[in-house]
Amino acid sequence: MKAIKTLAIFVAAWLILTVIGYLIGHAIFDPSKHLELEENGSAVHGKVIKLEPENHQLVHYSYRVGEAEFQGTGTAGGYNPGFAELNVGDQVIVVYIENSPEKSMLGYPSYDRSVNEQAVVATAVVFPIFPMLSIVGFYLMIRALRRDKATLE
Repeated sequence: MKAIKTLAIFVAAWLILTVIGYLIGHAIFDPSKHLELEENGSAVHGKVIKLEPENHQLVHYSYRVGEAEFQGTGTAGGYNPGFAELNVGDQVIVVYIENSPEKSMLGYPSYDRSVNEQAVVATAVVFPIFPMLSIVGFYLMIRALRRDKATLE
């Protein structure tokens, strides 16, 4: 009976830590942050205007909507070439919101959402591992100390 109770506590701890990991992953990667772009976005060709390899490989780009020109920053990859393949002047895909053309992103938001959803799941799975190892280690240490104490008595 005691073994079942201990197992139930470990399973409950694992589930709680998994939920915490999911919430942390969602807060960090937020798969819905480009939902408006995904639902109301239009794709255009933009142009790379500056590359910052030392600043998280930031890509500065410009794009035109009608007669107006806009600029933005983002990361390479997705449906666009990777950072190493990009040069100033290269053409890239930019998605902007039609009624707010200043809001944009490099590449397609559906790709970004998919990658972020995967990152949330990975965080939920990986996050509990280290706290659970600590909990199990602490439990085993306490159990060994109790066994040693009982042996000494």
